[in-house]
Amino acid sequence: MILMLEDLPNELLLFIFNHLSIIDILCCFYCLNRRFSSLIQTIKHLHIDFSCQPLSKTQFIYIINQLHTLNIKSIQISNRYYIDAIPIFISYILRTKLIHLRSFTLIDADRNTIVKLTHSYPKLTTLSIESLLWRSMPRRLLPYFSNLTHCRLSTLDLLNGCHTNIINLTLDHCTTDNLIQLNTYVPNLRSLTLILNNCINIPATINFPIHLVSLKLILRSVLFNEFERLIMMIKYIKNLTVSFSNTEHEVHCFDQYLSGEKLRFTSTINSCHEFFDKLIFYLPLSIHTLILSTTCTNFFSNLLENSNHLLPNIKRLICSVKNQDHFDTLILLLLEVFQRKSLVYLNISLENSSKSSNLLSGWLLKTNYLKKATMKCSDRQCTIWF
Repeated sequence: MILMLEDLPNELLLFIFNHLSIIDILCCFYCLNRRFSSLIQTIKHLHIDFSCQPLSKTQFIYIINQLHTLNIKSIQISNRYYIDAIPIFISYILRTKLIHLRSFTLIDADRNTIVKLTHSYPKLTTLSIESLLWRSMPRRLLPYFSNLTHCRLSTLDLLNGCHTNIINLTLDHCTTDNLIQLNTYVPNLRSLTLILNNCINIPATINFPIHLVSLKLILRSVLFNEFERLIMMIKYIKNLTVSFSNTEHEVHCFDQYLSGEKLRFTSTINSCHEFFDKLIFYLPLSIHTLILSTTCTNFFSNLLENSNHLLPNIKRLICSVKNQDHFDTLILLLLEVFQRKSLVYLNISLENSSKSSNLLSGWLLKTNYLKKATMKCSDRQCTIWF
């Protein structure tokens, strides 16, 4: 096998390396011979992730002893597979500087480890600290990072004063005070992710950074009126993502994606029906594209049965159903509700393929609404241009 690999040109070897993790590359190829080692050292902007695969202590120590010879730009590490991984790793990189390191993610690190790392690598541009011990950490724990642009923290309190260069921020345990301080601490922020729980009170007014264009809200048992108060303050946001959950362990049970004139709803549980109904009626008139998951398509069908005045400005509707019966029900409702409105494009996908090669029944094709339409159908999808 070694002889066969050695016959391959460098370009093909590099192509193979692109499909492997840096851990696999180091375990399989590094120090195999001088050519392989030299070739690996030429790869730029390497990312190494110690949090996604198990390693023995011997493997772990072998890998970190090679890092100083490589162009390591980003590292992610946790104690998930090896309980002392973070302390051993930190003690190593404090002795041997990784001069190319610009991004660091620490998962479940303690206070002392964080302090040692951050004071030794002031040139970091991306820093992510995910810790269950955040309540025990003092305010302004982190030093000032003049180059920091992307950051994930438990709370804004860990930052030391104003960080004008931060443009992307995630707060895992956002507080009411954090909402008020955003414009002071990160005035040039462009992308923000906030995880809010039912203990937070949305202030009457919040001055979000004026350059903010993308906001993601993960709401854990937050009341709808609190959410409504918040979104009334951010009408200028171009990209909005909202996730609702009933418990701290169900973060992704409902998502809304709002991007300019496009809105996407996805859901995995039926308990989000009430939120879906409310949000549909709160949609701005500028929305002309609506994208629905299978569960949300069911929610939408129920609304269509009871209202002929929904979404008067929708031009493009993209949705998904489980089977042919659900398809027939939905298409009938849509033709009835939207035949005198602005809908110009409809795409319906099936989770389970139909027995027919053409989803549309012959009698449907003869309706006035479809006579002049252009259609493209298969056993799993139907697209109609009106």
